[in-house]
Amino acid sequence: MKTWCILPLPLLLLAACQTPTGTSPPAPAPAPAAAKAVAPPSPFSKYIEVPVDGRIWVVGSQSSAEALAAGQKPPLHLSRIGYGPNRETVLFEANKDGNLEQWLLAEYEKRHPRE
Repeated sequence: MKTWCILPLPLLLLAACQTPTGTSPPAPAPAPAAAKAVAPPSPFSKYIEVPVDGRIWVVGSQSSAEALAAGQKPPLHLSRIGYGPNRETVLFEANKDGNLEQWLLAEYEKRHPRE
């Protein structure tokens, strides 16, 4: 008599774990469309290349270019070694949001297409 009481319990647990028939998992969300043009992040609106010590710095504002000419390097930057036209290191000014270096990199690639 005790076996009849214990036997239905595992079957009941297995039945509760099964998904109903005819249901499918939700479809994955479609991939977002790639942006056609990247807008400059505010307050940066300029694209300026500044050669310093055999490297090319790409900055997004006149004040950054002036600071760089005075010897003050941007605190955040993205380095691309051998990325310049003559295999120079190219350094892109960056911000904590990550959108400044993306915009500057896209602009650099437009102005200096890779062969």
